[in-house]
Order: sequence, then structure tokens, then C-alpha cells
Amino acid sequence: MPEKTNKKDVWDKVEIILKPLGGFVTAFTVAAVTFLGSKFLERRQAIDSNFRLYAQVMSSREKSDSSLRQEMFNTALAAFLSGKKTDKSKEEKLLQLQLLAYNFHNALDLVPLFEHLYNEFRDKPYFQKRLETLAQDVKAKQIALLEGSGDIANGRYSTMDLNENKMGLTIMAPNLKIKRSGSERTFKVEVLKQNGKKLLIRLQAWITEDIKDADLLFWVGFFDFPTIRNIRLSNGDRCAVVITEYYNTEENREGFESAELSLIYFPGSRASLKEKPFYDEITEQLLGKGGYRSEK
Repeated sequence: MPEKTNKKDVWDKVEIILKPLGGFVTAFTVAAVTFLGSKFLERRQAIDSNFRLYAQVMSSREKSDSSLRQEMFNTALAAFLSGKKTDKSKEEKLLQLQLLAYNFHNALDLVPLFEHLYNEFRDKPYFQKRLETLAQDVKAKQIALLEGSGDIANGRYSTMDLNENKMGLTIMAPNLKIKRSGSERTFKVEVLKQNGKKLLIRLQAWITEDIKDADLLFWVGFFDFPTIRNIRLSNGDRCAVVITEYYNTEENREGFESAELSLIYFPGSRASLKEKPFYDEITEQLLGKGGYRSEK
């Protein structure tokens, strides 16, 4: 019996010591949680405040930028509506087209303006050369953008080769395979006809050997830009054929002696603002129904 009493006294002492300690630990825990919670809320509020400020600044910036671009667009477009045909007006129209091309090349199809001015400058080779240089600058910028998320293949066309292949001249390797991240297609590009400075192209594309994705005929001119004038493929992909360089002879000023062409294969998200994806394409991508593409 004395042993039991002694043991009980020990536990009683332990209980007496731990009771206030437990209260202290509880109070400390509550205080720590409250302090950390308030710090977290303060930090979160500061982040939210910074985000709101950033959104306001960006919104104001976008609004100012849109107003400036609208004024620039209206001013530039007005130059093409005037009926003047003096050398001064030609210089002004070329300058306005430069403003449109460098600032709106991803939103507007400027091919009609390029072709109109090129014909208007028929007696001014200097102005025509400046138009060609402007078109090359814009195409180079677009091709660099598209190549960063896709892939490109190059080929060469000549009038002599076409004359020897009346049924169609394959300007890139037959069964050309082009890859980009997560996707591969087989392409065939042929030139069927030449009309002035334009080429009639036949483009064929396959997803697999048994599944043809496209078989199209279309004209390509030197002023066609890939982000605007391109071919829709399945799974939201695009491709475009562009003339990157052409060479004339003095005897054949109205036609190609030879030309450098490029086939660009890229995702539809890189197409121009004008070329928005279809709703069914977006739905398929969101639901994971990517047509024939297999995700690994």
C-alpha cells in the first residue's frame, strides 16, 4: 500500500506541473497562429494591391496605345483615299504603307495595298524596289516569329525547270517531313503555273501515310504574308508558302527567272489576330480531343 500512495503522489506532482505548462503552450500556439495569419493576410493584401495597380497601369497603357494606333491607322489609310498621283503623294503613300505594315502586319491583310501601289509605281522602279524591301522586312519578321514555335523548309523555283516539267515542278523534297513540338506532317509542294509575279501552288499534307490532311491549289505572290495568308490544318495547326526572294532578268521583267520559297509549319496560336481559331478547334483542344494527334 505505501508504494501505491507514493506512485500516486508522483503523478499528482506531474499533473500539477503540466497543467499551467499546457495552458501556456495553448496560449502561445494561438498567439503564434494569429500573428502568422495576420502576416500572411498582410502579405496577400499587398500582393493583391500590387496586382490591381499593375492591371490599372497596363489598362491605361493599352488604352493609350489603342488610341495612338487608331489615329495612326486613320491617318495612314487616308493617304490611299486621295486621288493625287504626284511624286510627292507617292512618297507619302509609301511612308503611310510602311507605318501600316510595321504596326499592323499581324492584324490587316495588306496585300491589296501592296499590289495597288506596285501597279501605281509601274513607271517608278525606285518606288517598286522600296515596296519589295518593305515586304521582305515584314516577311522576315513574321517567319522568325513562326519558326520559333514551328519549323521551316526551303526550296527553289526557276522558269526553266517549270518548262521542263509541264505537269508540275516539285520545289521541295518529295515526302518532305517537317516536325515541330508534338507534331509531324508530310508535305509536298509543287509549282503548276506562273502568271506574272505569282505562282500557282499545289500543297498536299499528310498526318500519316493513309490520312491526307490537305490537297489545295492557290496562288502565291511576293506580297503574301504567312501570318495572314495561311492554310488551316487539323488539330489547330497551320502552314504557309511564301516567296522570300525572286530574281528577274532585264529581258523578262514581268516574270520570274527564279525564286526562293519557304514552307512554314506552325501552331494556329501564332496566326494573325484576323485568323482566329474556330470554336470547335478550341473545344477539341480543351477536351483533349486533338483529332489524330496522340499525346505522349
